[in-house]
Amino acid sequence: MARVVRLGTADVVFPSPDLQQIEDSAQLLPVVTADGGVALRERFFRDGFVYLRGALGRDAVRAARAAVVAHLAARDGVLVKGSAHALEEGCGLGCLPFMEGRNDVTHHPAVAAVLEGAPLRAAVGALLETAELRTFDYKWLRAMPRKSFTGAHVDAVYMARGSPRLLTCWVPFEDAATLELGALAVCKGSHAAPELARVRDTYGRLDTEAEPGFVGSGWLTEDPRDPALPPPARQWVSGDFAAGDVIIFGMHTLHMSTANLTDSVRISCDVRWQPAAEAVDDRYVGTQAELLEKAAQRKKGGAWVGGAGDGADVTMASLRARWGL
Repeated sequence: MARVVRLGTADVVFPSPDLQQIEDSAQLLPVVTADGGVALRERFFRDGFVYLRGALGRDAVRAARAAVVAHLAARDGVLVKGSAHALEEGCGLGCLPFMEGRNDVTHHPAVAAVLEGAPLRAAVGALLETAELRTFDYKWLRAMPRKSFTGAHVDAVYMARGSPRLLTCWVPFEDAATLELGALAVCKGSHAAPELARVRDTYGRLDTEAEPGFVGSGWLTEDPRDPALPPPARQWVSGDFAAGDVIIFGMHTLHMSTANLTDSVRISCDVRWQPAAEAVDDRYVGTQAELLEKAAQRKKGGAWVGGAGDGADVTMASLRARWGL
């Protein structure tokens, strides 16, 4: 049955040409031992991602979510007392705690068992064709309130100073991560679509921290129908996800999210993996103290690059004008 959901800032019908059902590739996991992961990699190289339903184990992710909910519930004014989902009236980004980095909740044993556990390691290893892997110590654990969403972007603009084979794994910490609660959407084939070559050669080469004067989130756009994304290459896919699911994608795959239109919190985490033998982006590895010190020395907190605000700042709009996008 068709539903109207909000993708970025646009209301779209699901399923429709604006937002299609994501394809599950979990059936390719049992054959990894037999074919060496060839089929899984072929799907990844074709689409720029693989979606693996239930691959991480439902019970393991439920335990991880319970640890995060306990962390949120310990703070006054966040969750309705006795609820694992409902937010107190008026609780938005300002009252939800910032949980990214390396800290007691990102590295809680139950959370680490999911983000650094054997099931995820095996899937990543099959894609990268190596068992010698490393993951960033920094984890992007987030609790998202009503109306919040993530705009369209590629991860290369934030973390391209190490291995080009760095992968992002999006893990929903929900029994029912519906489109209305907020879910990841990926632009199928955007990592290689000929129509997006200019986007990749301009925006895709941006380093948000190295660009002089840049301020902003690093998002290319908040509009899934942006003219820079012509229809032949504009294939947004998503769906309703559940605990145990994971989407794995590369640094040049465009992605965004649907907006949380409920009064409940949506919890998810991005975790990055790469071959252990390859260069690593030093900004995201180290002890908790080291990561805090690195963050303090940078002009970037989370995904936002701050500036002087004196009118001379470089914005995504000005960069797009320079690039002809």
